[in-house]
Amino acid sequence: MLHFLHPLWLLAMTGIAVPVVLHLWNDRRGKVLPVGSVFLLQGASRRISFSRRLTRLWLLVLRCLMLLLLSLLLAGPVVRLAAAKPEKGWVLTAGVGDFAQGGVPGAASAAGAGIPAADLVRDGLAGDGAQSGTTAGLPADTRAAADLPAVADSLIKAGYKWQEMRDSNYWEAFAKADRDAPAGVPFYIFTTGELIHFAGIRPETERPVHWTILPDSGESHWVGRAWLASSDSIVVSSGVSLATSTVFRHGVRPAGGQRVYDTTLHVLIGADRREDARYVEAAVRAVGEYTRRKIDVAAAGPTGVYSADWLFWLSTRPLPAGHFLHVWKYEAGKEKKAATWMEGVEVSKEIEGAPAGGMDNGGMKDNGEMMGGGGMKDNGGAIDANMGGNRWTDGFGRGILSAVGGADTFRFYSRLDPAWNGLVWDPCFPILLKGVLFGQDSLSRQDRRALDPEQIIPTVKKANAVKVAVTHRDWDAGFICWILLLLVFILERIVSFLNNE
Repeated sequence: MLHFLHPLWLLAMTGIAVPVVLHLWNDRRGKVLPVGSVFLLQGASRRISFSRRLTRLWLLVLRCLMLLLLSLLLAGPVVRLAAAKPEKGWVLTAGVGDFAQGGVPGAASAAGAGIPAADLVRDGLAGDGAQSGTTAGLPADTRAAADLPAVADSLIKAGYKWQEMRDSNYWEAFAKADRDAPAGVPFYIFTTGELIHFAGIRPETERPVHWTILPDSGESHWVGRAWLASSDSIVVSSGVSLATSTVFRHGVRPAGGQRVYDTTLHVLIGADRREDARYVEAAVRAVGEYTRRKIDVAAAGPTGVYSADWLFWLSTRPLPAGHFLHVWKYEAGKEKKAATWMEGVEVSKEIEGAPAGGMDNGGMKDNGEMMGGGGMKDNGGAIDANMGGNRWTDGFGRGILSAVGGADTFRFYSRLDPAWNGLVWDPCFPILLKGVLFGQDSLSRQDRRALDPEQIIPTVKKANAVKVAVTHRDWDAGFICWILLLLVFILERIVSFLNNE
């Protein structure tokens, strides 16, 4: 049925009388006939012929139709249709991969599962680490709706709409579904409670929400890195993640007479001031003693050709010739006073032009996990080359240590000098430097820490107004009026042009 949002505009249809009157008031003057002489013509009064017949009928019809369509368009025509059958509710379930990623409780640790030492070191250098633990249930590509929890499956069979939460952040997926679903439709949600799937602000809603937390996937054991400690032993960095906590351990294993790959980290230090080089050398050697990692430290001069994993170029002069996987260098520029802090250390001077925004400390929290539940790939002896941005920032968000070109070059917008900051005298300096050299212990998808259900369920707020049941839905017909009005206007112009020819 056709309805109008602004029916008062229908009175404008009376405007069709205007073109009708103009057509009836047809003033037709006589034609002028040329004659050879006016001697025989008698004087006569001027006569005007007047016709009450409609002329140019098609042009009149088109112009009247244009006025009618314009009135309809302004009146806001809508077609009222019967409303669809109300939905019983929505069933939201975790993505297929999220069900299958968990390990089985009691899975054996790779560090003690008989993996050869040479393979551990090689895999540690490759960056993926040796992981263990079987997946829960069937493989991800073979799961179907039948693998859902029994309650969810029964709701779907009863006519509830099923939607899979494909976003790894369940709160983001819930917020999207909350916007798409009709108001008042209840949600029945079935997910795990693992921390990696919840990030940001807990959402709010006005609809009923029934969130069922599925049992956790148990323990997760993995090997993060492995490196050569001596000629007959290796150090294995492993992790164990439970629903309540995650623990990282460093253990020493015998090489077992096998030929393992040399994992010595070669560090080259060049500086204009001898004191700056001594600060870095002391911090690097402290990192080596703590991690039991073999680190070779050497000095670099302005001349010569060098090759190293890391070059600490504590100068604004051009880099020396050679091949370096990663470079830390002083950024050139004008120094300025700054009363702020950086990673808990007081800063009194900076270099102008420090970049704002970006990641802070590689985008990781102090406990090593990525913000928002992600993970950083560890390549065994260096930073992930795809991770750029600000690593150390001051209190204003400016990057004191900024990574460019992935993580190949680090620009330091300060100096390793007590007159600039308190970093070189602070105990956290070796810890911060360890995060730059080797990255942080990564949780990635092995994180099994879980939230309490009370922390997961969205906040249900009262509706601002009483919701009325919708028994119909309106379809806007204004678009059709626009099209017809345009076509009639084009046709009227064509007819008017042909009549004037």
